[in-house]
Parts: sequence; structure tokens; C-alpha cells
Amino acid sequence: IFDVGSYDGTDYLQLCADPNVEVYAFEPQPIMVEQIKKTTKDFSNFHLYNCAVSDYNGKCTFNQAGGGAGGLSSMLDYVESEEWGKKRFDKNYSIDVEVITLESFIRKHNIT
Repeated sequence: IFDVGSYDGTDYLQLCADPNVEVYAFEPQPIMVEQIKKTTKDFSNFHLYNCAVSDYNGKCTFNQAGGGAGGLSSMLDYVESEEWGKKRFDKNYSIDVEVITLESFIRKHNIT
């Protein structure tokens, strides 16, 4: 299972009870990565990578909006919207993150 944008890592945690399941989780936000590490420490079949996934390999600016780690995050810039309310899309911070493609990840880790 590829969990792209893993957030807190809990979406597929229940499946990790099955030793035949491998979860590869990708999360670019360092604060969430630390939380996921704590949540998944007992599962050897849960593999966590601190990066974003896109259609290229390299770096990008990753934007966080809407209130800390529990808000919205994106590689895209936020556009103010009256429909959703300005506060929801106020950018809190930006960080530079590594970006990978799933194709290069699969090749690098010899996943069939």
C-alpha cells in the first residue's frame, strides 16, 4: 500500500497487523513524521518516508495553511476564496522538501 500524504499515519495502521501487508507512507511535514514514528514504532511492515510525491524528482516549497499540522498542506500556492473564507487559507509557513516519483521509489526499492 502506498499512503501518499500520510498525515498522521493511522489510515492503514490496522492493516499492518497482517505481516503480508507492506505500507509505504510518504509525509513531507516533519511535525507529522515525528507523530507517525511514535504511532507506528511497533510495526516493521510500516515504512515511513519524509518527502512529497509528485511527477518529478527534486525539491519543492511545501505550504502549510489553516492552523498548524492539523490544517491544509500543499505543494501549490493557496488562493484566497470568499467561498471558503480567508482564514482557512492563510498560509502559516513554507518549508523546502524532497520530492520523488513513485516510479523512481519503486525502482530504487525493488518493489514488484
